[in-house]
Amino acid sequence: MPRNIAYNQAQASVVINGLLVDHLADGDSIRILNDAVGAQKTVGTHGVMMSFASDESGAFEVDLLPVSNALGILYTLWRAQKTGIAAPLINITVATGVGEVAQLMDCALENIGDIATGGPQGQLRTVRFLASKIIQPL
Repeated sequence: MPRNIAYNQAQASVVINGLLVDHLADGDSIRILNDAVGAQKTVGTHGVMMSFASDESGAFEVDLLPVSNALGILYTLWRAQKTGIAAPLINITVATGVGEVAQLMDCALENIGDIATGGPQGQLRTVRFLASKIIQPL
């Protein structure tokens, strides 16, 4: 997919199982983290052998303001995972500020984020997911 010429923060979005996530924190609040190495070399006595990884897993982090409506839904999912009550794997779609779209498939919540409060400003919550498969933009 061709990228836009200019970056537009308003085009960045996160959709979790069909829910458009609101109140993203400022800064780089959306992060897709690939775990896998694409290729590795093994050197033997007669030369080099290249190995290509088939692992497409990784992680996804999103920073939310404490007023985000998505937090209530994510807390419910987190509790369901912790208690073993029908916690389905979820899908996440991320759009970047240059028009790229990435798909994260079969995700589970790794961490719902820490709560910090009492100061003069509301603090962000970093929610982290593990993804079985990340389909990067083409």
